[in-house]
Amino acid sequence: FMFILMLAYCFNMIDMFLLSYGWILVFQYNVLCLTFKDLKHENKRLTENDIGHMDVNIELKNVLYDQLKLFLKMKSYYKCSRLIVLANTVFCSSIIITMTFTFIVTFSSSELSSVFYLVKIASTDLYVCFQIYLYCKLFENLNNKKDSVNFSIYSSDWTNMNLKSKKLLLLAMNMNNVNWLQMKASPRRHVDLQQFLNVLTTCYNIISVMVNTLKK
Repeated sequence: FMFILMLAYCFNMIDMFLLSYGWILVFQYNVLCLTFKDLKHENKRLTENDIGHMDVNIELKNVLYDQLKLFLKMKSYYKCSRLIVLANTVFCSSIIITMTFTFIVTFSSSELSSVFYLVKIASTDLYVCFQIYLYCKLFENLNNKKDSVNFSIYSSDWTNMNLKSKKLLLLAMNMNNVNWLQMKASPRRHVDLQQFLNVLTTCYNIISVMVNTLKK
């Protein structure tokens, strides 16, 4: 029993770390998008040697460096968390199937069941569903924030920038397009809210088959 408690504690600590770090990345991508949107130039045209352009060029280079560091963080995070997230999804799906089937069998049996026992089963089901939802919501937000970087670059005041600044913005856009990275459950399926619905649908189908088999 103590081993099970320690195992559950370890899993919860891992989940807390992965989810917390993931939301930190979402926040950092949001800051990056706001930084690109807030890049402003003077309305008057300046020469490339002007101090104003030099300041913007330096700022753009710093933003590009931050963008590269953020992508490397995200790449390492995906590499470390992918197997854990997929294993957690499979494990949680098994719990949902088992607990829901147990709840249905217990509730429909002729024996007088403890209400507290049924509440515990239902609570476990809801907790596990919420856990899968958090992961799917997290990675959907990460994908959306990363994709919104290019839109933020378009929203910057790039029309009034000099040629060097425009080239730096184009480099930032290319960097975001080339470094295309998403958490995938399979080659064609991403970990997002659609995947969460797919998991629930699969669990429902399996439970329906089990219940129909039990009735025969």
